[in-house]
Order: sequence, then structure tokens, then C-alpha cells
Amino acid sequence: MSRSVKLKEIVEAGQFDRAIQAAKEIESAWMRSLAFVEIAEVLGKAEQFDIAKQTFNLAIQAAKEIEDEWKRSSTLMEVAIASAKAGQFEIAIQAAKELEDKVERSLTLSLIAEALVEAGQFEIAIQVAKEIEDKAERSFTLSLIAEALTQAGQFERAFEVAETIEDSHLRPQALTDIK
Repeated sequence: MSRSVKLKEIVEAGQFDRAIQAAKEIESAWMRSLAFVEIAEVLGKAEQFDIAKQTFNLAIQAAKEIEDEWKRSSTLMEVAIASAKAGQFEIAIQAAKELEDKVERSLTLSLIAEALVEAGQFEIAIQVAKEIEDKAERSFTLSLIAEALTQAGQFERAFEVAETIEDSHLRPQALTDIK
């Protein structure tokens, strides 16, 4: 039986401390990081939010040790997206900011902002969107936030957000969609 199968069984049995300890012993930083993500996701579902947060942090630390740039980036993106889905937005933002590539960082921050919108965290979503370096991705994300604010009946705030959209096509569309 492989180590990953054994680890999965330990996690599914709810033996989280044992699973975290076993993951720490995984030699490959890439596999260790992915194991921490899997454990943290289960911890989040079990409403063990503090331990999930710590475990996502361990995933970031392990991902930063990965030598291969592609594996490091894809793993950090996975940590960011998984932690955002688990409602661990601070961790998600931290993982995204570790990404070296501007496009990957922008895309990941956009996905985090979308998760924040889905959670009703509009103001934090706006802050995250403003950190997106890629103009097109930032504009797209801000237009999604303006739309969500409109649907939530927050028309004045939606208008303010739409006004900050830099894209010459998305901005007028977002402004007209506010009713």
C-alpha cells in the first residue's frame, strides 16, 4: 500500500494530527504540499478551521521549497484556490502573492476575489481585485464584483466599483448593467 493511500485513510479516519505528522515526513516538497492541501480541505469540511489554516500554511511553506518553477507555481495556485474554497481567504491571498509570474498571480487573485464575492465579502473582494496587476484581469474581476453588488441591491457601491474599471469596453457595460 502506498504512502499516499495510507495518508488518505488516516485523514478519512479523522486522525488529523497523525495525518499532519505523516505528511511532514514526506520527502518531496511537492507531494508534501499536496498532502497538506488534502488534509486541510478535510479539516475545513470537519469545521476544524484553526487547524485547517495551520495546515494550509504548511502547504505554502512546502510549496516554496519546490525547486521546479512550474511545479512550484501550480502547487501554490492549488493551495490558493483550495484555501479560498475552504473560506481561508487570508491564506489564499498569501499563497497567490508567492506566485512569481504576473499572469498566474493575477488569475489566482481574480479567482480568490470571485470566491470572496460568492461568500458575500464584497469589500475584501474589491481590495483583492485592486491588487491584480494585469489590467484586463483586474477589469474583468471588478466588473464581476459590480454585477454581484447590483444583484445584492447595493447600487451605489456597484456604481463606485464600475467607475474604477479601466477597460474601455467593460466599464460602460458594467455601468449600464446597474439598475
